[in-house]
Amino acid sequence: MRETDTIVELLSDDGATLVLEYGSSVRNLDTANDVDLFAVYENDSDRRENVRLGRFEVIRLTKDELRTYRRVLNPVHCTEPVLKGEVRHGSESTFQDLRSDLERREPTPDAVRHNLRRSYTEYCKAQKFFDQGNLEKTCLTLPFAASYRLFAEWYAEGNSPKTLATVRNRVDTEIPANQIFGLCERIKDGEPVTEQRVRTAFRSWESAVL
Repeated sequence: MRETDTIVELLSDDGATLVLEYGSSVRNLDTANDVDLFAVYENDSDRRENVRLGRFEVIRLTKDELRTYRRVLNPVHCTEPVLKGEVRHGSESTFQDLRSDLERREPTPDAVRHNLRRSYTEYCKAQKFFDQGNLEKTCLTLPFAASYRLFAEWYAEGNSPKTLATVRNRVDTEIPANQIFGLCERIKDGEPVTEQRVRTAFRSWESAVL
């Protein structure tokens, strides 16, 4: 039994109707730093808080919450798991219908605004961690700010939902996205990150946030 199967079984027993695995662990579980899981529950469930179980990071949300995030094309809580995920529990046909619907969606002004707001919120979280001297949490939070900002720019151009890797390759942005994602990878690989490098990332992004 794969290590993932045990966690998926726990989520299923907990009431999840659909569980997806996405991210680097799908390609190679042994070399992945984290295992990303996406669990969907019925609307009357109280399982709405994300959880971390060892190296497993689990996003939990209800069906109505998923519909809301799908409407605004949220990359963290909808598009990335659905476009990159593989079913570990639940109906494969239901999942394929969800993915097909998502791929056909066109971005709206609400989607652009939503992603811009989320980007700013995550940026402020990272700034707070930095002010507290917590470089690890800063570097792990900044990529969320960068991702939301990249998708806001992508949707503002009228593009349909794509994976983060595709958007990173195609969006010409003023934010230091590669630098930010690089800092995160160094932290996950257990490599040192200096305060000056993180400070430089913030300064490079100030004009984009204001």
